[in-house]
Amino acid sequence: MLVFNLYSQVPEIIWQQCYGSPDTDYNQCILKTDAGYLVGMSIYAYEPGVTNYHGGVDIWVLEIDTIGNILWERCYGGNGGDGPEKLIKTSDNNYYIIGGTNSTDGDVQSYNNGSSDYWIVKINSSGEIIWEKCFGTSVAEGPRDALLTPDGGLLVMGRIHASGGDVSVYDGDNYVWLFKVDSLGNLKWKKTLGNQYLDNGVTMIYNSEGNIMLIGAVAGYGGMVECYPYDDFGDVWLVELDMLGNILWQRCYGGSYYDLGYKIVELDDGYIFTVSSSSNDGDVSGHHGPAGNPPNGWNDIWAVRIDDQGEILWQKSLGGNDSDTPYYVTQTEDYGFIIMGITYSNDGDVSGNHSWTSTYTDIWTVKLDSLGNIEWQRCFGSWGREQIGIHSVIKKSDYNYVIAAKTNYASDDVQCTIHAPMDYDTWLFEIDLEDTTGIFETPTTQDKVKVYPNPARDYVVFELSTQRASHQVAGSHPVINRVSIFDFYGRRINNPVIYYMDNKIVWDCRGVQNGIYFYSLEMEGKVVSGKIIIQK
Repeated sequence: MLVFNLYSQVPEIIWQQCYGSPDTDYNQCILKTDAGYLVGMSIYAYEPGVTNYHGGVDIWVLEIDTIGNILWERCYGGNGGDGPEKLIKTSDNNYYIIGGTNSTDGDVQSYNNGSSDYWIVKINSSGEIIWEKCFGTSVAEGPRDALLTPDGGLLVMGRIHASGGDVSVYDGDNYVWLFKVDSLGNLKWKKTLGNQYLDNGVTMIYNSEGNIMLIGAVAGYGGMVECYPYDDFGDVWLVELDMLGNILWQRCYGGSYYDLGYKIVELDDGYIFTVSSSSNDGDVSGHHGPAGNPPNGWNDIWAVRIDDQGEILWQKSLGGNDSDTPYYVTQTEDYGFIIMGITYSNDGDVSGNHSWTSTYTDIWTVKLDSLGNIEWQRCFGSWGREQIGIHSVIKKSDYNYVIAAKTNYASDDVQCTIHAPMDYDTWLFEIDLEDTTGIFETPTTQDKVKVYPNPARDYVVFELSTQRASHQVAGSHPVINRVSIFDFYGRRINNPVIYYMDNKIVWDCRGVQNGIYFYSLEMEGKVVSGKIIIQK
């Protein structure tokens, strides 16, 4: 028999490198290449060996091998401020740099509309510029995300704060702006999304229907916003658009304070998305710290799984009593999820934060099962402050991730040399999570539950350990407050046939089909979960 409960061994850092200049460097993004990785960052000062530095703030792009050795590098920009947001590889082995610029010289030879523009640079595999184009208005704006289109062009999304230049529709505080360029940088179409209230867009994906799913936030009903936020601060806005930017479907999620959607992943029967949430009502429950917008409250990582109609299947607030923000989510082969973000906390769900003060952050990695229960968590960082971005994680497998972060101190997990303490460098590292997976005996014997047989045919027995059951009166129900059974897609099975037998609970599964199922046992405030295979 197997004792089902999951706990973690420590994920290991396989290799790491630091890159940067004697000043603060930021805006890390990363892309997988044939040789290794393409890394982008903003560089604030000249460093020996850095090519084509213009002064001010440049975009610095490096191609590295699989353990961080530089193959080639080059700066892009002018004498102003230039920063990358995302890197995208094309089908013909060229690359797009999607970022922002307020320069009007150097590499920025296209027309800048004023202040800071969206800046798209297409380079070849050696880093040479093929073309570059600016897009925007006379005020500051910049991109948040971009997707490669079938014709080799780009869909680019961000925020705008005024009309003029390339923006023809604007009558609110902030709009989401989506535009399409072809492979030569020609603007093909543009869409302004939102209404007269505050609107925000963070990331996009393509779904299995070939449409665009965009996640961000809106603060009010009206215009093209057809869902009702719970409050005037802003709720998650999930929007499906066609390839011309027309809205096909939308939904709002959240509570009484600001809830901003960060990432979304399509699943077999719906989606999971992650949110920076300050609420503890409406759709949101389980918030750890004080609810409310900062400085009166702090945000949790809010993970939400919805079906293909947009209905919530489950939701979990993750974090501690300080602020926690998500930047990455992926589904794993066991139908669970890996979420990465940053944390100021060192309580609640979070332990092992290396930061010497609550004003500093670690990178937080947490593994959930298919029902949203935490299987393990780990903080990566130093005595100082570490940060990742929305385009700074590469998934090699369920067990291996390469992360482009920033750090301002070398200690603990950060074992590469940074240029100057308390000034940020890029910290690039690979983690191995393989030792965190698998079925282990839980170290706390009082909560052991035996689950057998597995695979099962007609019945599944959940049996409290002998030590635990010895505290029960013969013939009474075991101290299991609730038994829940879920199917392969995480949908709860209504009214499963359950029998109580002394220190055992028996699930009569003769009426269910073959397949993979999941159980969740609530025992005096604790949850034990696992997987069952029905094979008849």
